[in-house]
Amino acid sequence: MQCPAEEESLLLGDTKVSNSVDERSPLTLAFPYIKGFGICALFSCASAGLMMLIEPKTFTGFLVALHFAISTMLTVGYGTVTPKTDVGKIIVCFIVLLWLMWISTLAVNSVTYLIFESKAKREVLSEHHYYGRIVQNAAVIVGLLTIGALSFYKLENHTLIDSFYWALVTVTTEGYGDLTETHESTKIFNIFFMFFGVISFAIAASNIVGEVVQLQLMHRLKETKAGGVTREMVESMDTDKDGQVSKLEFLIHMLIEQEKCEQEDIDELLQVFGSIDVDGDGVLSQKDIINKIARAVVRVD
Repeated sequence: MQCPAEEESLLLGDTKVSNSVDERSPLTLAFPYIKGFGICALFSCASAGLMMLIEPKTFTGFLVALHFAISTMLTVGYGTVTPKTDVGKIIVCFIVLLWLMWISTLAVNSVTYLIFESKAKREVLSEHHYYGRIVQNAAVIVGLLTIGALSFYKLENHTLIDSFYWALVTVTTEGYGDLTETHESTKIFNIFFMFFGVISFAIAASNIVGEVVQLQLMHRLKETKAGGVTREMVESMDTDKDGQVSKLEFLIHMLIEQEKCEQEDIDELLQVFGSIDVDGDGVLSQKDIINKIARAVVRVD
């Protein structure tokens, strides 16, 4: 009997699919997100305390200052409370710049991690998986808007349309400022709603876009398999114009067509190969390596 933790191989059509069980605990998987939210919370509290220290007359309490700090960092910017002094405005500029640099670094690291993680798994998933992920992320967005709208409706006694409008304007960071909180309980709710809602909305929306792109690539590959190779495709693949398509030419064309890499990446790798292939016969051999070392020694001398 095969152990559940072992890697299983399934055969879907003519495509081999690798399903491996991730043995990491839920806490380990969630730790990067917990760490990110923790850093955001600490930075928000520190910014709020700093604004209270600089402009105590404007930011009359920690709740007001924290609401301002979070709405500023998440680019909601209702505009109900703003710094009045030059020092306060300068501090806000530094807070915004520091926040944007940190969040940009976090975004780049997250995207890089997801790319390498997906390539490492090398799983070929069905259309149902991608459609399921789209539905799940859409449900997250609908849930966020529903929670925000119903809470604002209950706390501020606005109409349902106004409440959904306020929730959408908040999570999309539009922040027009035409509908604002008039009760302290609403401010407390909105601090948490902005903090978790804006980030969750951004993640869910980006996930939907990513799944749609993967579906498009899958459909394009299926069309290529179903339609076969046309004369136009052969002419496009035949880069050396010898009237034939080699396995290497076909592979390069399909990698670029499926957006797995760019032509510049291929050209750069071929240049590296050419620099090692000293005799230019298109094959790397011991002779090429010896000649490469010999050239390096001559240059040093």
